[in-house]
Formats: sequence, structure tokens, C-alpha cells
Amino acid sequence: MLLDSPFLEPGTPRPRPCADRIEMLGDGDFRHLGRLDDVVKVAGKRVALSDLQARLRTLAGVTDAAVFAVPSSRYGSELRVVVSGAELDPAAMRQALLRHFDATVVPRQIHVVAKLPVMENGKLALSRLRELTGDEAGAFPARPLAGEIAARPLGGEGDTQRFEVKIDAGLPWFRGHFPGFPLLAGVVQLQVIVAAQIHRSWPQLGAVRRLSQIKFRKAIRPGDALVLELSRSGSSVDYTLVRGADTCSSGTLELDAEHA
Repeated sequence: MLLDSPFLEPGTPRPRPCADRIEMLGDGDFRHLGRLDDVVKVAGKRVALSDLQARLRTLAGVTDAAVFAVPSSRYGSELRVVVSGAELDPAAMRQALLRHFDATVVPRQIHVVAKLPVMENGKLALSRLRELTGDEAGAFPARPLAGEIAARPLGGEGDTQRFEVKIDAGLPWFRGHFPGFPLLAGVVQLQVIVAAQIHRSWPQLGAVRRLSQIKFRKAIRPGDALVLELSRSGSSVDYTLVRGADTCSSGTLELDAEHA
């Protein structure tokens, strides 16, 4: 239910999403149908996933949207959003949501795909949606996000590999992140650069299941030329992503070893 009233507290989004279902009977009367079953709390703020999803579907260019929550030790729940459509601007969509929802519950990232992943029965493939957005612990799938970043092997042998990585200015991940100061997001660095080259180097390793000691030190911008260094120990891979003398990011990815 979306509530608009002159009695709402100043600063409250109008209309205000409420965690109740009603049936309008006419002449301002309504019947209360109970609470929504998809209400979650994000940092103490209640939001109905269906309300956020419905609002996304009204935005220009959006053909479909999926909103789901994952547990968060910091916020109680964290919302993830995946939308399908063409020429969508995540930053503009987020601003549109902020006109109707508290900033606390509006996800910082909106993931855009050509088509939402579905199973054979037509239901959304939640596991794939989780892969596309990552999880709270930072685990990422074996398959990177759609698209690719050029990487050329620089040599190495056995458990050590090096790659030259060129960051093209036209990469889709720069759109909306951020206007006037484009940066390559950490999730893209880990999935599309690091995880992709780990599986290229050691295809017997499975999906990434845990990240540790991840540090993002320097911003990666359009046109940057980087060197990716990988060092494997069993099913664990240390990485550094370097630009000249600067280390842009580094850390360790632990992968499933069941296929090793």
C-alpha cells in the first residue's frame, strides 16, 4: 500500500510505502487484507519487496525487474536489484526510486541484464540472480558478469600467472558509476577481471566461495593499463591488480576444489 496524507511526518517519502494490503471499496473506504509477506527490514527501515519491484517496472525502458533480500550482519537485510531492458541508466533509476523510498532501502547498485534468468518452469532463477549480484560475504560465481575485459597473458608457469589488462572507456560498467567520474566497481574487478583469469588459468577450479583480505586502494578509470598477478596455492589464489607502481586492488579468492 502507498499512503499519502498531510499527517505524514516532514521528510517522509510521499507516497509512503506501507507493509499492508488493502482493497479499495470506493468513496475513500477500504478493507484491510493483512500484512504483506515480503516485508523486510533494512537498517531498521521496513520495505515491501513487491512495492520496490512494482515501482521499478514503471520506469521507462525497464521490461522486467527482480528484487530480493539477502541476510546482512550489518543491516539485518540487504536488497539486491536486477532489471532487464535496453539503454538503462542505473544511476537515473536509483534517483527515481529515491523519490518514493527512503534512501536506506534503495540499493546502491542496480544490475542491468538483457533478460532476467528463469528456470524451465518459468520462475526466476534466484541462484543465478545471487550470482549476478554477489552475496554478503563477497562470493562470486565461476561465470563472470556478461561482457569481457581484454586480458593478454604475460607469461608465468604453474602456480603463478600474469596478464596485461586494458580498461576500455566504452565498458558498460562505467555507465552510471559515476557520472562525471567513472570508476570500475569492485564487483566488476573481482568477477570480470580476477575470477575470469583464474578460471582461464586453472579451469579445474570451481566457483569462488570466499573472499579474504580484499583491499581496493586506487581507483580504476577508463583507459587504464593494468597488470594482474595471480599466485595459486591449492584452491586458494592471491591476486594483485597493479597500475604502474600503484597497487589498485589485492586479496585472496578461495574456490571450490571439487573439480581439481
